[in-house]
Amino acid sequence: MMPAYKENRFSAFYFIVFLMIGLYCLMNMLTAVIYNQFRGYFKASMTSSLFRRRLGIRAAFEMLRNRQLLLERVSVSVQIQSDTGVPKQAVLSTLPKVRISEAARCRVQSALSSFPEYITSDQLQEIFDSYNKKSSADSQVPPIPWLPENTVLFKLQRILVHPMFGYFGCGVVLSNVIAISVLFSTQYDKSLESSHSAIHMMNVCFACYYVLEKMLLVWANGKKRFIKSKAELFDTVILFALVVLEVVFLSRYGSEVFLSTSSSSLDSTHLAWQLVKTINLLIILRLIRLLPQIQALYYLFAILGMELFERKIVAPSNTTGESEYSCGTYEQLGYWANNFDDFAAALVVLWNIMVVNNWHVFLDVYSRKVSPWSQLYFIVFWILSVIDRSTSFTSTYSTTNPLSVHEMFRPDVEEPSEDELLAELQNNEYIYFQNL
Repeated sequence: MMPAYKENRFSAFYFIVFLMIGLYCLMNMLTAVIYNQFRGYFKASMTSSLFRRRLGIRAAFEMLRNRQLLLERVSVSVQIQSDTGVPKQAVLSTLPKVRISEAARCRVQSALSSFPEYITSDQLQEIFDSYNKKSSADSQVPPIPWLPENTVLFKLQRILVHPMFGYFGCGVVLSNVIAISVLFSTQYDKSLESSHSAIHMMNVCFACYYVLEKMLLVWANGKKRFIKSKAELFDTVILFALVVLEVVFLSRYGSEVFLSTSSSSLDSTHLAWQLVKTINLLIILRLIRLLPQIQALYYLFAILGMELFERKIVAPSNTTGESEYSCGTYEQLGYWANNFDDFAAALVVLWNIMVVNNWHVFLDVYSRKVSPWSQLYFIVFWILSVIDRSTSFTSTYSTTNPLSVHEMFRPDVEEPSEDELLAELQNNEYIYFQNL
């Protein structure tokens, strides 16, 4: 791609389309063919997995039953038959020793309360099945507790839970960060020498808005739904730390926001400087909430790259002397067409960084021509575009429902018979089960 691109920039369309067809269309078709060919193997694997699950539950049932027989010292002639089952109290006494969460233990106890005094193996299996279904249901997001009886509150609630309100909040955070950057660039000394500077008063006002916004979101979504969102919890922790530092700063140095406090000079103290840096850092950290809203990552980084690197690399008028440059460098490879001078070229550069394994060339040239700090731009783009987004999608899909593969093959998988389970338990060389 690269040799052809430096001769004709339109050749990038051919290679991009070719890669998309080969990577997404043909590979998906190949995956479908392989899946169809190995469907029998997958089905056998799921059958074996289901058999092991059922065997483990039946083994637990037999162990509980044998332990109860030993405790009661029942003679062989009057031993409990297999259809009698295990006393419910024996299962309850075992629960504290099991390594499960307290919520899961409560669910099992609640399920046991609906069964008779003696539990059969089928009933124990039913408890495990219902436990798995409840665990899947618990991972779902709770519904919004609407308030239709009050028209005003209902309309306010609809506004707060609308995605546009989230976009507005992200815009407020972004404007706060931009304002901090501008004020620190234009009024650096004034921002530190007095607690009455514009940046301190602005941060207090924004912090008040953040607290009000978070309280409204908790009320509109409900506490249970709000707690389920890890992004909201992370944002709340940052906001809490931000508010604590703002309170410490105001109590120590005062602010014009509160008229009762008097003007005071910071005198460039070390503590004040650390507080200012930490407060601004926490505000910038809240920009993480923007990541789920960014749908055009390429567009954002292309515009940012044009602002940072436009016209920073100028191609020489005579490119015949490429042997003068070090081997493997931007100049020696003739990558002059890969630049940020226009939007189309910026998109192609970002594509090369993501797909082609030569992005070290761009890091080297821009660190030499612009600044070593320019490498952060390319590293952040790589992390967000390749690592973060792909791993986030994979982890979200794999953790949404851990039993999804079993449920996919469940209609085609037959339940193991009782004779098969008992025969497998009898052949176990490590544990001896009585009365099998």
